[in-house]
Amino acid sequence: MEDQDFVRKHFSALVERVTSVMPIADKLLANNMITQEKHSKITARVAHQDKIRLLLSVVNSGDAALKLSFFKVLKEEEPILIQELEGLKKDGTEVAIKRTQSRKRQKTMEDQERASWRGTESERRSETSAESVLDSAQRQSEYTQNYAPESALRQDSARCR
Repeated sequence: MEDQDFVRKHFSALVERVTSVMPIADKLLANNMITQEKHSKITARVAHQDKIRLLLSVVNSGDAALKLSFFKVLKEEEPILIQELEGLKKDGTEVAIKRTQSRKRQKTMEDQERASWRGTESERRSETSAESVLDSAQRQSEYTQNYAPESALRQDSARCR
C-alpha cells in the first residue's frame, strides 16, 4: 500500500484510534508541512475527533510530500496503530490483531473523564444532601423556638382547668 493512500483508505479507523493529534500537528508545523493558520484551526477545535477529522482533511487535500510526512510522523507517534492498520488485508479482513496500546490509552482517558464526571456529580449530590440536612435541622430548630413554648403553655393551661 502506498503511504499516500493510507489516510484515504483508513480514514475512519484513524478518526477513532489516533490519540496524539496535537503532537502530530505540531511536528507537521515544525516541518513546514502545514501552515500556522491550519495548525491554529486544529488547535481551536474542542472535541478530539473534530481535531483529527480536520487534520486528516488537511492531509488528504495536501500534496504527496504532506501525505508522506504525515505517514512518517504518525508512524513515530502511533507505531502500533500503523502496524495494525498495515496488517489489514486489501479486502478489509483483519489479520490477527491484538488490542493496541493506543486504544488502551484512549479507553483509559475516556474512563478517567467518566470517573471525574461521576466524582463531580457525587460531590454535587453530597453537597446537596448536606445542605438539605442543615436546612431541615435549621427549620426544626426555628419551629421548636417559635412554637414549642406556645404549645407547652397550652398544655399547662389545659391542666389547670
